[in-house]
Parts: sequence; structure tokens; C-alpha cells
Amino acid sequence: MKGRKPKQDSRADEIRTRLVEWEQESEAIRPSLRELARELRTSHQLLSHYLEGLGVWQATRQMNEYRRLKEEIEAREKAEHRWCTPQEDPRVCIYGRKWLAQMWVVAMEKTLTCWRRQARKKNLTTKQIKTLGELASKGHKGARKILESMSGAEKSGNNLPVAKSRVPKFFRSVPG
Repeated sequence: MKGRKPKQDSRADEIRTRLVEWEQESEAIRPSLRELARELRTSHQLLSHYLEGLGVWQATRQMNEYRRLKEEIEAREKAEHRWCTPQEDPRVCIYGRKWLAQMWVVAMEKTLTCWRRQARKKNLTTKQIKTLGELASKGHKGARKILESMSGAEKSGNNLPVAKSRVPKFFRSVPG
């Protein structure tokens, strides 16, 4: 069989759920990604791929859940040919607002995923770096991680000096 597996045969959700649990464990006690791959009987490369897009997946999943809850209430109203009850109306509004807010989160996560790839290639613009700095200063973990990866603080494995970072000094030591 060539190509993608049918959705019902895919283990993507199971693997991503386990990755979320793995990511929440403290780094000192959690197994390495390779050990996790062996445990899940999959490849390290696939786990790395899922890990890179995990934020987008989580945000999309949450967005779809809010949408489902909102539409479930609306469908019930329509099926029963009635207006919202006083208890349902605020819930529909809240789920609608959360759904919209989550759309922004999904868009932000997709943008950060793209910027993460660009950062690996040392291809970010000054404006992108400043935006990452602003997000990191407001407590965004993903932005902070990207800036840390660009900071040049990592040590060279072959005793050669590490290449100078293109990140301005102002953003190198972002408080976390």
C-alpha cells in the first residue's frame, strides 16, 4: 500500500496525545524522544515531526471543540424550533468568543512554526525578531524558545567557537 493511511487506521492522535503528556513531564525524569519512539513503536523522525507541529495541533483541536459545543447548542435549538434559553444564551456567546480567540491562537502557532524553521536556517528578519522579543516578554514560551535557540548560547560539540548570533543583544537574554 502506498500513500497515506486512512484516517481510521492512523495513530496520529494517539501519538500526539502521548507527546503532550511527555512534554509536560519534567526534563529530568522524562525519557528521551528516541526511547519514547521505541515505546510507541514508531520512528524518532515521526515523533520529531509531530513535536514540531504539536502547538498547532493542540490549538486546532481546542478550537474545534469550542465550535462543536457552540453548534451543538444551536442545533438543539433549531431542532426544537425555539429560541435560546437564558441558560444557553451565555454559553453560546462564550463558546463563540472562545472559538474566535482560538482561531487567533492557531494562526499564531502556525506563524511561530514557520518562524522556527526560518530561525534554524538563520533567516529571520529584524521585524520578526523584534516581534518574537515582544511575545517572549509577554510570557509566550514558543517565542522564548525560538530566541533561545538563536542566542548562540549553545556550546560547540567539536571545541570550535560557536558562530556569532544574528540576534540583537537586547533579545538574547529574554527573561523566562
